[in-house]
Amino acid sequence: MTEALAAEHQVDAMQVVMIGLGEEKFALDAGLVREIIDPVPVTKVAGARSFVPSVINVRGNVIPLADLRIRFGMPQLEDSADTRIVVIEIELDNEPVLVCGTADKI
Repeated sequence: MTEALAAEHQVDAMQVVMIGLGEEKFALDAGLVREIIDPVPVTKVAGARSFVPSVINVRGNVIPLADLRIRFGMPQLEDSADTRIVVIEIELDNEPVLVCGTADKI
């Protein structure tokens, strides 16, 4: 492979973080992932959508916690030793917003 072709190939490459939900695997753009943390206590939010039922405190920030299993129609499971919370930053209305999602395995 020539250097120019190799450089072009690298520009098209994307780094991802793989998360597991049950037997399924999903890829998140690594540039969106701010941190991966162990499960923490949650605060339920009355009237919230079923797939975003609670918020958590991450370093002084109150962040919505999405349960992707509910969103994808998967059965709910209790947390295990492998359960993690993935904190991502997305843009909504041109503003950076932090959201979290649960993962069975990273």
